[in-house]
Amino acid sequence: MADLDGDGKLDLYTGCFEGGLYVLPGKGRGEFGTPAKLLDKSGAVLRLAQYWDENQWRDAPGASFPGELGIGAAAVDWDDDGDLDLVLGAYKGKMVLRRNLGTVKAASFATVDEPILVGAEPLSVESGHAMPTTADWDGDGRWDLFSGSDGGAVQWWRNVGAKGAPQFAAPVELVPPSTKNDGQPGTRTQVSVVDFDLDGKLDLLVGDYRTEKNAAGKSAPHGYVWWFRRP
Repeated sequence: MADLDGDGKLDLYTGCFEGGLYVLPGKGRGEFGTPAKLLDKSGAVLRLAQYWDENQWRDAPGASFPGELGIGAAAVDWDDDGDLDLVLGAYKGKMVLRRNLGTVKAASFATVDEPILVGAEPLSVESGHAMPTTADWDGDGRWDLFSGSDGGAVQWWRNVGAKGAPQFAAPVELVPPSTKNDGQPGTRTQVSVVDFDLDGKLDLLVGDYRTEKNAAGKSAPHGYVWWFRRP
């Protein structure tokens, strides 16, 4: 959630399997409007890779990751200019920046993705399924990056740059990869960083995907949400 249009109300936004971004405008009091496609400055749907069109998969014009499915997004003021930019996560693990060239109340997202680096290398989630989110994990006044993964691990990239010019250290594993045991998250993890118990320390809420046998003996997919309390 973020106030993408600067009207003082939080909006819901989401990526999806077909590679586009969508927003549900906030109406206040926990109510949201009809989902709408999020557009870039050219008027095209903001996409990283493929989309479903006329019963077939097509690569979006200028796709950064042709042949891939899926997208994740985190809204953050990357360059400290007062408006919200987008960190986008790709299916095979890369993350990129889609800069907001507009204003707080009139976003205008670039048509070109910018790489996000760790040192000189593109930032990447090793097992794929990058689902970025941001929070200041170490309390140094700079927002950091986090992502779940296809393998179930949750990683933290510490922001070691200056305000308005983020740079990232090598990832730190906060949650280990899945072993498919009931005592820990499954695969395709997605993470939210929040002070869940209001003790003044940030915790992790981790959603997962798993397939288990149901009462009829058939495989049934489902997911749990796990709370990792910070000591």
